[in-house]
Amino acid sequence: MSYGEGVIDTSRLRQAGRWIGLSLLSGGLYIFGFTFGLFLLPLQFVFERYEKHEKLYSLGLIGLVLIAYRLLQGGGVSLGLLTLFESFGMMGVVSVMEWGKGLKTDLRLALAFVLGALVSAPFVYFLSTDVEIREGLVELLGVVFAQSELLVDWNDITETLLHMMIRTYGFGVFFAGMLVVFIGKMWSGTSYRSLWRKSLSIYSVRTGGVWVLIAGWTVALLDARFSLSVLGIVGWNVALMAGSIYSLQGLGIIQAFFSGRGRDRSAPIGLIVFSLFIPGINGIVALGLPLLGVAETWVEFKSRKKESQE
Repeated sequence: MSYGEGVIDTSRLRQAGRWIGLSLLSGGLYIFGFTFGLFLLPLQFVFERYEKHEKLYSLGLIGLVLIAYRLLQGGGVSLGLLTLFESFGMMGVVSVMEWGKGLKTDLRLALAFVLGALVSAPFVYFLSTDVEIREGLVELLGVVFAQSELLVDWNDITETLLHMMIRTYGFGVFFAGMLVVFIGKMWSGTSYRSLWRKSLSIYSVRTGGVWVLIAGWTVALLDARFSLSVLGIVGWNVALMAGSIYSLQGLGIIQAFFSGRGRDRSAPIGLIVFSLFIPGINGIVALGLPLLGVAETWVEFKSRKKESQE
């Protein structure tokens, strides 16, 4: 073997060592529990910096680590085991966002949402049908609420939260996965920081999407009145999926508005995102953004430019 070949082999070995290390770091963040929400950040870094086959290997290795950890724990079906389905759902979201770059962004977001919801669906099934798991979660939430001094029936509130958790699980998985994608891209390179602002201002949803939004919210509202079981769960997730996609279009309109006047485009977006964490104001923003995005279907607030797929 020549010297040149030896250098190449060593370089490849170091490269493999890096993505393997990042994959194991993802597994470690999942196992530690309190860092569960961050466990896919190293995977997103692999997606940004490594080759296609290395991305697939990393995804598979993380999946094996998670499965092995839960199998070693044993104990049958439990809340801990059910988080495995949520984790795989999040992995599905980040994978679609990575390998669906040739698709229009609204379709890519919809596919990411659907895949994340389908993969994590067993979580909702067991949560809905397994009495022991439901009682365990109700007891856990009851302990948390018991610290409050408010004189209310925490059991009723806990049951209500559980009911909504089952119906909005897909949105939770999608939101967590997209947060990983955004933070990971911002962390791995400065070029994306300017690119996402430009992409947001020219992002648009196809006209037919408004019917998906209307259908989803119609079923969701009927479920709130008549409790439609599985159809209600589907309706809520379709409604939240379409609402999320149109919310981004609403943000894009605001972004384009300030950009066209030569003002800082980051400040208003940051302020809107921050307001989502303020009780009272967050409801107004959560309702206003998708409505603004839907209005773009009939009123052209920003110029139509070719959308970037990145």
